[in-house]
Amino acid sequence: MVDDLRSFLDGRSAAVARTSAAGVDLIDRYRGRRLDELWLDHDLGGDDTIWPVVEVLERAAFDERPFDVRRGGR
Repeated sequence: MVDDLRSFLDGRSAAVARTSAAGVDLIDRYRGRRLDELWLDHDLGGDDTIWPVVEVLERAAFDERPFDVRRGGR
């Protein structure tokens, strides 16, 4: 999850990044591994946005190395 404010209320385990820079680091740590879900908030406080994270995802797809995100483990 990349979100500056929210966390899951149901107690599920999740890796959380609060800034776009931390979000880029977080998804880079998961490169080559399956992600069950990827939650992204568009505004991350101040002038920070999700765009740097989206650029990493876009670049990976363009380079034919997309991240493996499967909702519900499917």
